[in-house]
Amino acid sequence: MAAVAVLVGQLEMWAPGFMRASGNLHVVGPKWVNVPAFLLSGLAVLWRRRAPAVVLGVVLATGTLQVLAVGATQGLGWYLPMLIALYSVARRCDTRTAVVGLALAVASTGIHDLRDPRITGWADVSLFYDIIVLDWVAGRGFRVRQDRYDELAQRADDVERRRDDHARLVVAKERERIARELHDLVAHSMSLVVVQCLVAVELLDAGQPTAARERVANIERAARQTLGEMRRLLGMLSPDDDTTSLTPQPGVRDVPTLIRQVVDAGLPVELRIEGHECTLPPGLHLSAYRIIQEALTNTLKHADAGHATVELKYCPEALEIGVIDDGASKQETAPVANGDGGRGLIGMRERAALFGGSLHYGPVQGGGWEVRARLPIAVGDQ
Repeated sequence: MAAVAVLVGQLEMWAPGFMRASGNLHVVGPKWVNVPAFLLSGLAVLWRRRAPAVVLGVVLATGTLQVLAVGATQGLGWYLPMLIALYSVARRCDTRTAVVGLALAVASTGIHDLRDPRITGWADVSLFYDIIVLDWVAGRGFRVRQDRYDELAQRADDVERRRDDHARLVVAKERERIARELHDLVAHSMSLVVVQCLVAVELLDAGQPTAARERVANIERAARQTLGEMRRLLGMLSPDDDTTSLTPQPGVRDVPTLIRQVVDAGLPVELRIEGHECTLPPGLHLSAYRIIQEALTNTLKHADAGHATVELKYCPEALEIGVIDDGASKQETAPVANGDGGRGLIGMRERAALFGGSLHYGPVQGGGWEVRARLPIAVGDQ
């Protein structure tokens, strides 16, 4: 824009035949006044984005002083920089500054018209004022559109931030509840078991098997009580489970039954098992089952799938789980917004994290959705 403004102004001075082919444009006054004035107005446009109000002031002041010094110059070298600067003010400045800029541009043009003796009426100049107003309106229109776009973008960022904050809050509450329940319901009983074991060992070393046997019986009772409390804790972490604490919790061995239930609901499911089945901790059994259950439930609710596959892979150090479907991959936000308090994918991730594992989910190349979890198996738990 600056280059065009400078070029037009200089052509009017140095190539008058090229610019005045129509016979309507003319420049009055000496070149030593007009050439620097056109050059200053054109170069000032370079800074229209950084300081639009200042640039418009420089352009209007230069043009007005030029007209007052040498007379009215009816040419684009005077008019074009003003239009560019006025548009920048209308688009980039606040409403008050934009209105003041328009008023000053009209006033500067009015001074120019008063100094031009060839202007005899409104018909001679109305087009120029119309162009000034249209130029200003165009700038304000783009400003309003940009403000609207920025507002929508800010709202989207706010919604995303609130959703992230809610997800973090849910995770924090889940972790806090798990830690509190583990401490209140399990830590005390397990401490008693450890103490009783140490006492039993000392009694055996002291040659008191009867007393040691009594301690072992106490250990058994404490262990059974702890097992019941652990089952109740895991039941609390699964509020959708209607079973009581006395009912055995489901595990990997119950996955075929779960799959039959899903098949009966109308979704064909294939089960693939790799590796040799090994003894798993009860809690890991339950977490694996719940992850598969939640993934299949999401497939039924949100994926419009025609087929699903459940993969179980027994590795020496971990149990790997995969649930893959051929649906429309609409599950990414649905579990968080389905009215269950964000328990969907967040709950599965927390179950995996409880055992130091990981959970990943996302669309499958070629169509579909997958959930994959890896649950490490501690050596001492096998």
